[in-house]
Amino acid sequence: MLETGVALDWEFTPLEALRRWPSDRGVVMLHSGRPDPRWARWSLLAEPCAWWHYIEDPALPHGGRGVWLPATQQPRRPVPCPVTFTHRPFADLRALLDANDGVWIGYLGYDLGRWIEKLPTTALRDRDWPTAALAWCGGYLLHDALTARWRACGTWAERDRKTVPKLDAQTHDRPAFTASSLRSNMDRRDYLQRVLRIKDYIAAGDVFQVNFAQRLTADFHADAPRPGRSLYQQLATHSPAWYGAYLELDGHRALASTSPELFLEMDAQRKITTRPIKGTRPASDPVSELLHSEKDTAELNMIVDLLRNDLGRVCDYGSVRVEQPRTIETHPTVHHGVATVTGRLHSQMDVVDLLKATMPGGSITGAPKVRAMQVIDGLEPVRRGPYCGAVGVLTKNTATLNVAIRTMLLDTHAQRVDFSVGGGIVADSQPQAEYDETRHKAAAMLNALGLRWTLD
Repeated sequence: MLETGVALDWEFTPLEALRRWPSDRGVVMLHSGRPDPRWARWSLLAEPCAWWHYIEDPALPHGGRGVWLPATQQPRRPVPCPVTFTHRPFADLRALLDANDGVWIGYLGYDLGRWIEKLPTTALRDRDWPTAALAWCGGYLLHDALTARWRACGTWAERDRKTVPKLDAQTHDRPAFTASSLRSNMDRRDYLQRVLRIKDYIAAGDVFQVNFAQRLTADFHADAPRPGRSLYQQLATHSPAWYGAYLELDGHRALASTSPELFLEMDAQRKITTRPIKGTRPASDPVSELLHSEKDTAELNMIVDLLRNDLGRVCDYGSVRVEQPRTIETHPTVHHGVATVTGRLHSQMDVVDLLKATMPGGSITGAPKVRAMQVIDGLEPVRRGPYCGAVGVLTKNTATLNVAIRTMLLDTHAQRVDFSVGGGIVADSQPQAEYDETRHKAAAMLNALGLRWTLD
């Protein structure tokens, strides 16, 4: 995919391309906001031809239904659905990947785990985001951060070159929105008490680690079309990330993510890479504080073991290994502990088998995974939705997906933006320190909104 296409003479950056993108045409973008020659070289922009949404509905036989939504802004005829849906999400995803060339860009939500494991339904589903949403893009634009070159790929390099968007010469740097009234779905006291309950589960031997999160919400008011683009501009400026993403699902919902964490990468040679993150400190603290933390080291080791087990279910025997042990990476607002685990997908398995074996990612569930997810469902008041799922690009033979942390969910009809922050709770966690960690992780998103933490 990355070696093909027709060279373009564009000289602007991916963020400038997003600013210039016509407001009457939808866009999805995967953005290497802080380039790295290995982990963050490419950015990809495209206009969806059509969307596949999987929508939860407990009244239906499989608990949900697949929906095919032709993109209304397309200048050509709507794209018909290429398959007959069974309404089983992973079976339908496999059929869609098999049926189309091009790329699929979007998200697979955390709650897809309910179609893999038996989980309770305690947490309230109070938002209308699809459980999964993937855009089929026949043509797309690729930016190489190493060379600063653009290429038109897929059908945009062939028969549909005339449909490549004409990018506006005007750029708009002023934020097209205001935000106010920050609030959480639990107050500080409630958060601390729930952390203590998790520690009780750990003491009882139910779990070793649970990733626990609170959801923050702010009122959001816009005075321009497509304000999500401006929101992502602000977020990517305050916290440029290796695995950034911006998705416009429709005229009123947009997802903006600046995740530092790689969930899954599968290349054309079937090599799989995952890079779990555990342990966080403010970027203003010395790196040595996190480096020498026994608690954070143990926390990451647990998740590395979990992911090795997950990959071992679908990889060649003996191929799964820790390619790089724990190291500390510094990002604009925080330090993180990270490790790199690799494997080779078995010849009888495909990318959908890989997703079923690994979703949701172990770094945002806990260990053991299924029991940790059950605890999460009982203690977090609301469903996670896209948060802690995966955002990225899929083809039949390749994948690059982030862990959907540092992820904002904008709904302009409801005039709100949601984002969640959390961390891994282990036996020696201190509740107040865990609460403070959520504040550190919220900093970039609050800065993007022009807000301060006012919840204590």
